[in-house]
Amino acid sequence: KLDAGISGYKQTYWGGSDDNNGYDTAVYAAALTFNPTSPVRDANGNYTEDPSRTAYRNPVALLNEVDGHNWGTFMRMFGAVTVSPINGLNLKYLYSSSIYNEARGYYQTSKHYESYRNGRTGFASRGTNRTVDDLSEFTVDYHKIFAKDHSLNVLAGYSWQRHGYQFYWMQNWDFPTDAYSFNNMGAGAALSNGEAKESSTRTENTLIGFFTRFNYAYKG
Repeated sequence: KLDAGISGYKQTYWGGSDDNNGYDTAVYAAALTFNPTSPVRDANGNYTEDPSRTAYRNPVALLNEVDGHNWGTFMRMFGAVTVSPINGLNLKYLYSSSIYNEARGYYQTSKHYESYRNGRTGFASRGTNRTVDDLSEFTVDYHKIFAKDHSLNVLAGYSWQRHGYQFYWMQNWDFPTDAYSFNNMGAGAALSNGEAKESSTRTENTLIGFFTRFNYAYKG
């Protein structure tokens, strides 16, 4: 017996924060704490902000002065073959692999609150992560009913699992224009000045197991 399959999906969703949550909780807090009698913009067309007060931020600016996107792709493949040389005996081999890749970008314009507060002209970050899960398993299953009242089921197997994860993330700020968004990371001044952060990591672990099960029943 042969069995195989493949499934997957592609997704794109809003990335409104630098921590990959998809939204910025500060927007909700600002909507509650921002003075409702203050104009969204001042007479010069700039957002009304008070950089000296962390809890007093313009919620409209937090929404409009951000550009963020996340792109994810997932695919799962599996294949199995089962051989039954005699009645009641099954030998099965299974292999499966699941892969998830994600890329994301985030940008705060020069009119964002954080730019006001930190004296920056734009802030950008990019990140990627990749997760791979592999499984290889071989089992032998034997089932036998004898003398009418006796039932025997024996299972033995070997399992190999591997989980791998890779991650990369970088940020930069002080861009000459907001037009680049997060698509020209090298144009910011903070990276060349040694102020911006970069990080990457890779982890992998493997689990190998042997297992067996013995079931005997008498008259059920």
